[in-house]
Amino acid sequence: MADRDGEPGLLPVAGLQDSTVQRVRSGLNLPLGAVGLLLLVACLNVAHLFLARGLGRVQEIAVRRALGAGAGGLLRQLLVESLVVGACGGVLGLLVAAAGLQTFLAMNPGTLPRSTAVAVDLRVLAFTAAVARSTAVLFGLLPALRSVGGDLSNELKGKASASRSSRATSCTRNLLVIAEVAMFLVLVAEAGLLLKSFAQVQSQGTGLDSESVWTILLTPTGIDEPEQYVLAMDAIEASLASLPGVTSATYGISLPFQFIGGSTCCWSTSALTVDGQEVEGLRVVMQPVTAPYFETLGIEALAGRIWSNAEQGEDPTPVVLSERLAVDLFASVNRAVGQVIARGVDGPRFRVTGVVADTKHYGLDRPTPQALFMPVSEVPFAMPLAHMAVRIRGDAPAGLAQTLREAVWRASPDMPVPTVRSMDALRVLGATTRKGSSSM
Repeated sequence: MADRDGEPGLLPVAGLQDSTVQRVRSGLNLPLGAVGLLLLVACLNVAHLFLARGLGRVQEIAVRRALGAGAGGLLRQLLVESLVVGACGGVLGLLVAAAGLQTFLAMNPGTLPRSTAVAVDLRVLAFTAAVARSTAVLFGLLPALRSVGGDLSNELKGKASASRSSRATSCTRNLLVIAEVAMFLVLVAEAGLLLKSFAQVQSQGTGLDSESVWTILLTPTGIDEPEQYVLAMDAIEASLASLPGVTSATYGISLPFQFIGGSTCCWSTSALTVDGQEVEGLRVVMQPVTAPYFETLGIEALAGRIWSNAEQGEDPTPVVLSERLAVDLFASVNRAVGQVIARGVDGPRFRVTGVVADTKHYGLDRPTPQALFMPVSEVPFAMPLAHMAVRIRGDAPAGLAQTLREAVWRASPDMPVPTVRSMDALRVLGATTRKGSSSM
């Protein structure tokens, strides 16, 4: 694939499954490990209960053996009892899993890819049956063997107390208790670290107000000139803004939390000059957006103002800097207003009209980027992406996603609209990790 300068470039290749679920996979691995430890603790508890129950039936089993019952028959009976207990536990676990799954999906709408396909299906039933059967056989076998393998004469004489205190029995019970305590400690520590990490991530300020903001990802096709891109996207923005209940609409090459977990998009530079001197140590993300971008996303203006429509097309190009970039270049947000910077020595020039608060653009776990916001009409090439955002009044009405899609199609009937989701859902995904990067 050629970039905007006509140079060949490499595109990352990823499987469909990785592209779909990789961003949430790492976030779900820790709960999966916790559930696995919880299952082991439950199995150890069951084994302990079976062992205690078997010790309590020593004399009963001894009497039945003395009356002619074979060890094989008694062993089969005890294993059947274990299987019944395991089956009941498996059924109860399935009921809890089904209720818990519905609760989780209801509390986190739109955060999991292909969430409609997440269900308690035949694979879950088969796994549950296998775990229940294996647990019953594995952890019921040792107590059963202990119950039918004792000294018959001592047990018939009522010396069960000696049997209970035997070295082998005490060792087994002690090992079970030690294993349970160790598993519980690991589980509690893991849960504590998970809650602490989640609280730290969620307590971070995002720099924007994502409540009541909805996003629409678009991939324009058949657009080769920047003027065509701006005309098409402006029409879609106007169509979205005209919807009842929509207070403002905007678009840009990317929105906060659209690219997370190490990915960056889509246009950056390290060559900015101030008074003809190149500033080192910069990695500036160029963000082409429309003027309502900051109002729609609730990004606070710290100094100066946002450019007006009348200023678009001027030289130097009016731009807005993020707080971090303004401080890095001019030591304060107020001193940055009115300054002129350039991209490279002979590149395009920019006039700073304002400074806005920093945002966690690439996720809550990523550093705050140095960002330069410019009018989308001043981009010298046709952009491959468009991310629309609308702010609605109040709660989202039923069928909002379809309403937004229809607004897009009124302006551009052939435009694919694969994804419509709230920015709050994207913010939750921003706490997870996805490897990879892309740049232009």
